[in-house]
Amino acid sequence: MEVPERILEVEILRSVPIEGVPVWVKLDALMQGNDGGVVIVDWKTGRDHDDASIAQQLGIYGIYAVQLRGVPVEKVQALHVNLRYNTHTAHPINARVCGPEPRLRCALRRGDARRAQRPRAQRRPGVGLPDVA
Repeated sequence: MEVPERILEVEILRSVPIEGVPVWVKLDALMQGNDGGVVIVDWKTGRDHDDASIAQQLGIYGIYAVQLRGVPVEKVQALHVNLRYNTHTAHPINARVCGPEPRLRCALRRGDARRAQRPRAQRRPGVGLPDVA
């Protein structure tokens, strides 16, 4: 993967509808890819994270890029960068990832939807955005 040259978005809180529920996302960086698509960059600075949780997070970011930015799924790339360990891993974003994700869909139907409707920062008083009643 070549290094993208243009930043499109940095840490903007937005929501993407998944199964009719707004899921809040805040991409570390969304960059214009050299192929006309986009590259989603997720930086981690702390402990090592497992690939499954990173893949799910980047998959949701991929859904955002496809649904709200109108990028064809084949033009979406995702990159997880761990700054502490100086490593990076490309994660595939494809039609399977951007389709209805079974675990996320089940969680939303189970009742986790109420939590998904508010950004995480709003769910923790005193952190980030003010708590909303």
